[in-house]
Amino acid sequence: MAALDDATQWRVLFKFSQELLSIVAGEHGLKCVATRDIAARQVILVEHPVATFDINPYGQGAQFMARPDVQALQQTIMRCSAANAGREGTDAYPAEAREAIEGIMALSATVELASRDAATVDRVFALEDSFRKAIAGEHVCVDGLASAAGKLLNGRRGVVRRVEDDGRRRVRLLGGAAGETLKAIKRENLKSIGGIIRTNSFEDENRAKLFETLCRFNHACGATANVTKVFEHLVTGNGARCAHVTTLRDIRRGEELCIDYIDGSNEASLDTASRQAHLQMKYNFVCQCSKCAPLP
Repeated sequence: MAALDDATQWRVLFKFSQELLSIVAGEHGLKCVATRDIAARQVILVEHPVATFDINPYGQGAQFMARPDVQALQQTIMRCSAANAGREGTDAYPAEAREAIEGIMALSATVELASRDAATVDRVFALEDSFRKAIAGEHVCVDGLASAAGKLLNGRRGVVRRVEDDGRRRVRLLGGAAGETLKAIKRENLKSIGGIIRTNSFEDENRAKLFETLCRFNHACGATANVTKVFEHLVTGNGARCAHVTTLRDIRRGEELCIDYIDGSNEASLDTASRQAHLQMKYNFVCQCSKCAPLP
């Protein structure tokens, strides 16, 4: 029998995954739950990324790095680096520097997003942004406006032109019946590409990868997580690496499926306060898993 190509393998495996888990509404957003009893060490999800982004913005080339907005963020990073030598890459590094680094990555992702087809962009902006802190020059999508006029803007995409003194973003909206328009929109009503990547992505092969199902697995620390993930090629070894999610123990029908977001090599050295601070900084939530907030 001829070997299945990667695309066919993925379709078969993803259909199998859909029979084992379901995405449902939870107390704090969407979550994944088991739809049947599942044994330990079983693969429950194999998923291709919907999009990937370079985590090294220098890959955009000299022209991008020479942009005035990128240069301004670079200067902030250099100033903070000089004042905080040896603390780079740690949670103790100044928030101002971390935000500048994230800003450059958001602008880099905006450049990459411009080359993606419309269907992929729609799928990316369907994901959540738990930060809602778009910067000037960043690609955004209007979300959550409740007024009659505002609802007509929900789902429209655009680019932030500037940040107003009151915190609203002046956005150049694209498309729509009236063509391009400028609107002042509260930051909490704008999903940004940088915020979506920070909220949902997993790093692999120097790329930030977005997965539509994997990103719905909520976090649990250490042994309280009941599934784990690895990135591997399918059997043929061709194409992009997929996320393979495997159960760590027996799971009952209806049980939430949770994964550990913290690198295992670092987690053992962190106490509860440090873990919570790390997750708050990186993903903008306070962990309340049974390890961090045990029942009395």
